[in-house]
Amino acid sequence: MIPRAYTKFLILSAALSVGCGENLLDESACDAEGEVQVVANLPSGGTKGVSTKVEVTGTILNGPGVAVRSIELVLTAADKSTTVFPVSKDSDNFKTWSAELPLEALVDAADVEGDDETALTKLVSVSAQYDDACDSERSPVELGRIRVDREALLTVEMLQISQPEFDTSTTALPVGGADFVDVEVTADANAIGATVRLESDELDVEPDALRFSRSASGGASAKFKIASRDEAGTGLLTASSKDETATRLVRVVGAPTVSPSSWALEPGERVQLSVRSDVGIRCSAIATDGLEITANGTTLIFNEVSNPTDSVGRLDILVRAEDDADADSSATINCSDVFGQRGSSTILVSVPEPMGRG
Repeated sequence: MIPRAYTKFLILSAALSVGCGENLLDESACDAEGEVQVVANLPSGGTKGVSTKVEVTGTILNGPGVAVRSIELVLTAADKSTTVFPVSKDSDNFKTWSAELPLEALVDAADVEGDDETALTKLVSVSAQYDDACDSERSPVELGRIRVDREALLTVEMLQISQPEFDTSTTALPVGGADFVDVEVTADANAIGATVRLESDELDVEPDALRFSRSASGGASAKFKIASRDEAGTGLLTASSKDETATRLVRVVGAPTVSPSSWALEPGERVQLSVRSDVGIRCSAIATDGLEITANGTTLIFNEVSNPTDSVGRLDILVRAEDDADADSSATINCSDVFGQRGSSTILVSVPEPMGRG
């Protein structure tokens, strides 16, 4: 859709020298000095720029001594290169005329070497040059400038979301992570300058949209930041640019769980604790006399036992109350994952009251 356009009127008044056009039926028609007025309806493009072909219409009001044989519209880029387009004569002597400027030509004329290749809109100058049978010199007429939406012609292929730049070797985010991590969206070089969006219902994304710039490898690149929220699970990232989409799943892991989280043992009893996490874990214990705590055959009291498995952290811990344990005996088992998220369990010793004698 062409943005709302305004009509730019430019009136050129020029005294034409006396001469005789070979195509005139009456050579005396060139004997008079006259004026020519060129009026063109030129869309400005607004703030977003035109995104389709442009239809330009106009009139040439001929005075005495003027005989217009042809008109051309000229697109002039900032490097002074020009592109010429013919004009259709809608009435005698071009009193009314029209021309079509393809979007491709407008973008090419506005896209000059050395300019900001990520700029969404660029300006292209439009002028008219005409051939007067009574004046052999062409006199270009500046009509104005059109703002062009160069993104309208960009293509996006090979759209991908790269692996996020996690802070640890674990390919996951912790729940409620305060720190954002970088994630790169890439595409082929033809996408440079195009807008790309990154969205997720489960993750925070900043910003929601960027424009592709040139990467070190020569392709298109846009770097976003993502962070987890307060719920473990899987976050879906969706990148979209033009008609292309790409997705990537990101794991969000919660703190390790230690089950049961609390337990009371009588002397001589034992309980097995189950520690689970989606990433590697480390566990240790602080205990008073009267309790034995082991995992993988190693005592946890004042020692640390780890299971740094990336895909799943699993550790079974055995707690046994010695036969002579008293009611003051207790233990706390602490487990943490690679992100520092913690889970724990508290074990107490309950000594039953002596049975009364009947």
